[in-house]
Amino acid sequence: MNRVSLLIEIGTEELPHWAVVSAIRQMEKIFTSFFKENHIDFESVRASGTPRRIYVKAQGVALSQDAVIRKIKGPPLKIAFNEEGQPQKALLGFLKQRKLSVEEIEKQDGYVYATVKEGGGKTAEILNKSIPDLIRKMNFKKTMRWGDELLFPRPIRWIVALLGDTTLNFRIGSLKSCNISKGNRFMASNSIPIDSPSAYESIMRKNKIEPDREKRKSIIIDKMNKEAEKLGGKIENDRELTEEVTDLLEYPGVVFGEYNKKYLKLPDIVVKAAMKQHQRYFPVVSKNGDLMPFFISTINNLEEFRDMIVPGMQRVLTSRLEDAKFYLEEDLKVPIDTRVEMLKDTIWIENIGTVRDKIEFLKFASRTIADALHLSGKSTEKLDMASHYCKIDLSTQMIRDGKEFTRLESQIAEKYALLYGIDREIASIIGEHLMPQRRGDKIPKTIEGAVLSIANKMVDIAGLVKSGYKPSPSKDPMGIRQMIYGIFEIITAKEFHFNFFETAEKILQKLDVKKDKAEYITWYAAERFENFLEEKEGIRYDIVDAIIRVSYDLFDVYKRALALKKAMENNPEVFEGVAIALKRVNNIITQTDVLPRVNTELFNDYEKQLYNKTEQLKPFLIEKIQNKAYDDFLGLIVELRPYIADFFDNVFVMVDDETIKNNRLALLYQVRELFRLYGDFSRIVV
Repeated sequence: MNRVSLLIEIGTEELPHWAVVSAIRQMEKIFTSFFKENHIDFESVRASGTPRRIYVKAQGVALSQDAVIRKIKGPPLKIAFNEEGQPQKALLGFLKQRKLSVEEIEKQDGYVYATVKEGGGKTAEILNKSIPDLIRKMNFKKTMRWGDELLFPRPIRWIVALLGDTTLNFRIGSLKSCNISKGNRFMASNSIPIDSPSAYESIMRKNKIEPDREKRKSIIIDKMNKEAEKLGGKIENDRELTEEVTDLLEYPGVVFGEYNKKYLKLPDIVVKAAMKQHQRYFPVVSKNGDLMPFFISTINNLEEFRDMIVPGMQRVLTSRLEDAKFYLEEDLKVPIDTRVEMLKDTIWIENIGTVRDKIEFLKFASRTIADALHLSGKSTEKLDMASHYCKIDLSTQMIRDGKEFTRLESQIAEKYALLYGIDREIASIIGEHLMPQRRGDKIPKTIEGAVLSIANKMVDIAGLVKSGYKPSPSKDPMGIRQMIYGIFEIITAKEFHFNFFETAEKILQKLDVKKDKAEYITWYAAERFENFLEEKEGIRYDIVDAIIRVSYDLFDVYKRALALKKAMENNPEVFEGVAIALKRVNNIITQTDVLPRVNTELFNDYEKQLYNKTEQLKPFLIEKIQNKAYDDFLGLIVELRPYIADFFDNVFVMVDDETIKNNRLALLYQVRELFRLYGDFSRIVV
């Protein structure tokens, strides 16, 4: 079978960096699925790209579809033919749709069947027909509408489409597919013929484009490291910024620049932010991690033009650093306690209060959490002081007016606290009080920083809920879900044991949140915890649901759920049997209200065996729960399963004799409560 390579290049105006990776992933997935669904044999599909072009290459593509023979089930015989054996409407429609005659059908198992041959079409013809729709299938979070109503992040300017050395022939909007691409906007021709898919990358590189995203990133990293070494330093690792600049360039050019040493007196986070936020420069640090008066930047041009490009970069950075220096000097003229009182003029949440009001709520919330965790009085004192000063940066020019510095909230508060003479330990707590803000962010290192972060998130949630904001599982523009996830990240990472829901209720009451709103947000948090553990550890929602009803300590729920997940994976049949048995127990017990004490004199052999095994295991199971030895508990509790099974196989519970019936119900109640030391196993889905 003849095989060739396929190349599709979508040329665009410069795509935003977030759209490049998304488009690459989608192209690879869409074309892989296309070949499989259309029975076109291929060896591999790989996509890559730059801000101006996304391309996909498929190797070893067959020139025609595989022929597929299928047997298709038609209408039942009783409606396909009348009593005289004449074809009826149902059969005639079936035949017409497939262009068949009555002679070509088979009768089998009371139905009509037709054998049809599908496929065998030419790959080029199928691609010509399908590619416009494949491109339209691509989906982005932000798009522009242009041309023939096509939605894409930026206008498409050309499409290269080659199957082997043949140019495919299709249109998308006003664009016709061709074999002419474009080079680097600054350094190459605007009309580049592509002879074959195999020559694509080498032709692009001759025209000052590195089309392969991963190779481009690797070259950028290698060049930056070499430049930094020449300067006697190293690049501070910033994965997010590296990914971004990779998608802002077609040619991986790298240059260094410098700035006045006087700016090293500014807080290092300010200098780094001035470089990164708008300019996308990489700071250079010494081997010890100290800032050096240099930066490294990527350019979409040759390094030989450095002398023309870098002076402009340096002027822009100097201007931003001068702004930061001015903000710092002006901000420090205001005493720290005056800054706290200035927060009376900053709205926290409309109609709820100011940031100064929030500080008092923060003090209460952090004390409440500290008490729940049984922290020392010294920790509470630290939390009081950190709560008092943690929002001072919100009144500073650095945060209010310095656009590229607004992301440094809490970090600026930490640096300013140190400059105001606040103890370093308190300043560290202040700096940590917003962590983590997104999934994957750092967790506070200090216990007090973790507590203040939880308090800050809880208070913000309470304030938003009080204001009337109500998140739903699908819509949450104010980010309550993200705040709740941040709380869960801290609790599981720091191994915090406390009653989360009781603590949350106290904070909600302090802010005078109405009962129905408080109940909704605690339910919402419980639902999100199920999702959180499923995403974090692959723990099924029903396992979390089974445990969260008997333990309101979220870290304890996490450890129990993890142990139960492992046990169920190792012995699925055993635990499914336990879950089924507990569902039966639960269903029977819910039919009665008050149960007597167990009377062993009324037991038959099966009841006695279940009772004795329960009594034998009980002290050991209680001990395992107290010691949080959850694996051991689960190993012991399953020993009850055969006794429960024997009981249900041989004992009828709901007899007419009320005394016997209630005694049996009381026994089952004891069995259920033993399991409920760990969780409500009846809620596990089997």
